[in-house]
Formats: sequence, C-alpha cells, structure tokens
Amino acid sequence: MLKKIANLHFAFISRDQFAQIDTKTICYIDNGRIVFKLDKNWNSEQLKDVYRLFDLDSAFLSEAFKINKDFVYDSIIWKIKQLSSSIIEISKEISKSGELSILQEMI
Repeated sequence: MLKKIANLHFAFISRDQFAQIDTKTICYIDNGRIVFKLDKNWNSEQLKDVYRLFDLDSAFLSEAFKINKDFVYDSIIWKIKQLSSSIIEISKEISKSGELSILQEMI
C-alpha cells in the first residue's frame, strides 16, 4: 500500500515538474521538419527534463547552443535559427515515413 502511495506521489511530482515546460512549443513538426525550440536560460533541471522527454543527447544540444550555423551531427544536417538572445530553434528534415508517425506519438 505504501508503495502505491509513493508511486502516486511521484507521478504528481513528475507531472508538476513537466508542467513548467510547454512541450508543444518545444517540439513540433513544421513543413516536413521536426523542430525544437530551446531556451539557453533554462535551469539544469529543465534541461534534464527536455533531454529525457525528447531523448536528446546533452552533448548535441550543448554544441547547438554554442554555434550559430547549420551543422552535421550523426550524419544528420541540423539547421539552427537564433530567435532571440536566449532562444534557438534547431530542426532537421524528417527523412522516413515511419519517423513522422513515431514523432507525432511523442508530441
């Protein structure tokens, strides 16, 4: 019984923690591209949540924050767009038909 209560408590904590981040504005599909909008001002917990939630590599995102031009990571071309001094948008083309359905389920 205590284990069930602990699990429920954890579920509410996790939900509240993710509630701080609007996932629909962070990750979306636009014109055949998957787009991530990221904020350099997020604290470490928010960044960890985004990494975990979208299965993103922290080294990849660290590199994306450092440069202001398109780059290749793991044989994929990523486009970077600076939206403001703290917000960047990174995107890649959706290459496989199956990838789109998996991404839509995640979002």
